[in-house]
Amino acid sequence: MTLRRDVAQRLRDRNYHGKFGAFGLRLDESFSHVIGVGPLNQRTDIHPQAGLRCHAVEYEMKSLLDLPESPFAATIGANVGYVLDGQYRYFEPPTTAANVLDVIDAALRVLDRYRSPEAIPRGLDEVRAVDANPSTGYRRVVAYYLMGDTAGMEEALERARAEYTRHPGDEIAERFSEFERRIQERDHP
Repeated sequence: MTLRRDVAQRLRDRNYHGKFGAFGLRLDESFSHVIGVGPLNQRTDIHPQAGLRCHAVEYEMKSLLDLPESPFAATIGANVGYVLDGQYRYFEPPTTAANVLDVIDAALRVLDRYRSPEAIPRGLDEVRAVDANPSTGYRRVVAYYLMGDTAGMEEALERARAEYTRHPGDEIAERFSEFERRIQERDHP
């Protein structure tokens, strides 16, 4: 059994559900932990990802962008090393699955600091490499929208607009413009 498969099996033993190397565990009605271990093939290494999923943010973002459901998408997440100390981490044998799970658990404890709607924008800013995710700007806007924080949402929209509309008329700029129109047409919660 490879290290990836061993970690995946141990996640299943902890009641995580998943497929294709992505796993989730519902924590409550609002949040889940999500873990990525990579494809469950014959590779002997593992580059684990740890994430916190806010179901409301992911649902609204999916709706506003007209995207398919992605049950293992993290609202805030990155390689476990980026979450813990800003340094990318991977593991190879003779590292054990138990050692990898200890590091994943430590990363999840860090991410749990952002386990409230009000803390999500802070998490999106503080966890290294989250800004590299092309959906972060959208998630930040949606988080402020769901909190009913109009000023925060407007600031997040301005920040996202600067990121997504660098090349007016391209697909990314058009998608953002449609997102912005849709979210501004909605009543605030």
